[in-house]
Amino acid sequence: MSPKTAVTALFFDKELDFKTRNILCVPLKFKNRILGSLEVINKKRKRMLRCRRLRALTVLANHVATAIENSRLYREAMTDALTGLYSRRFFQNHFRREFIRSARVKGRSRFLCDLDDFKEFNDTYGHQAGDRALKAVAAAMRATLRRIDVAARYGGEEFVTLLHDTDKNGAMIVAERMREAIQNKVIKKGNKEFPSHAP
Repeated sequence: MSPKTAVTALFFDKELDFKTRNILCVPLKFKNRILGSLEVINKKRKRMLRCRRLRALTVLANHVATAIENSRLYREAMTDALTGLYSRRFFQNHFRREFIRSARVKGRSRFLCDLDDFKEFNDTYGHQAGDRALKAVAAAMRATLRRIDVAARYGGEEFVTLLHDTDKNGAMIVAERMREAIQNKVIKKGNKEFPSHAP
């Protein structure tokens, strides 16, 4: 047991009124990058954990690390790095599947929006402020939508939303609510603040 592992074990023993007798710990490693650790605590029999258990746990840890890395790569592929919304590619694939399903399930709406005068905003306040504005818009969209709805950055300052179980009138209400939320957002740049609809 390493000193760090021992300190951690003592902390949890105290917090949880637990007695740690032995720990087998192997790193979750993918291409020389540590993702975490996998631990086995307190073997039922009081004998120490043997080397063959270590080999088995190492094989398991390698599979777990690979699964974690694949999951991370999948999230990166489906997510826009700046805003955290879904990517255009993910949205197109998702919309294609939902369009096929729409023959059986009714009530879906889609709308696109873009930011007026965004180039002028970038030129006036700088690209970092423009990035903050895009993040603020994404946050306003997430706050407006339900968990079952899908919002994506379609490109540049363009965004697209797919609303489930929502007709045209309902989509208009959501779109107006979203517009107001975006308009009321305040962008911070250092000690300065300015509205998202500036200049």
